[in-house]
Amino acid sequence: LVAYGYSDSQPVPDYSGSTNVRPNIYFTFAAEQDEYYSIEFTVLGQDEQPLEGAEVIVGSMPLTTYESGITSLQLPSGTYNYYVSAEEYIPLEAEFTVSDAPESITINLAHISSTNEVPLSNLSAYPNPFTSQIKVDGAKDVRQVEIVNMLGQRVELIKLNKAETHVISTDHLTEGIYLISFTTSSGERTVVRMIKK
Repeated sequence: LVAYGYSDSQPVPDYSGSTNVRPNIYFTFAAEQDEYYSIEFTVLGQDEQPLEGAEVIVGSMPLTTYESGITSLQLPSGTYNYYVSAEEYIPLEAEFTVSDAPESITINLAHISSTNEVPLSNLSAYPNPFTSQIKVDGAKDVRQVEIVNMLGQRVELIKLNKAETHVISTDHLTEGIYLISFTTSSGERTVVRMIKK
């Protein structure tokens, strides 16, 4: 943008898109650019080992981790949502904030058991698929059951009372895939993928 300036003692010339009058004042305008910062994600799987091939979605930007379990991108300051998923692992959804500095984010994904039989002694959850209830046998050592949807959102947390068998009502759950985690008093935890029909 160029602004033309004239002396008050002289008439202002006509302007019709071009002029032979030389400008004596110039203004230059430049849009301010956001500064970008390096954001590094490290995704770990079982035994906190780097997880290759995990998908990290920041906003609408998909990224994939390398053999090192790391992927990265450049972002300006702000708050962002991200979603992390990998085959046979519980997906995770969270947010982070970039505050005028690089960020390193480490994500530990929990592994999903591929069968109905879980590694706690004699523990089983059935039927799968389920409709109105889930039956849990061999649950004497289990202290709580957590039900999580595929967005990583907890939909129910159930405290157990050392009984061998439990029946969990699931009428309120919508159809879809759920991750059912069982945790003992010693902190041992396992997860089963189950389908509500």
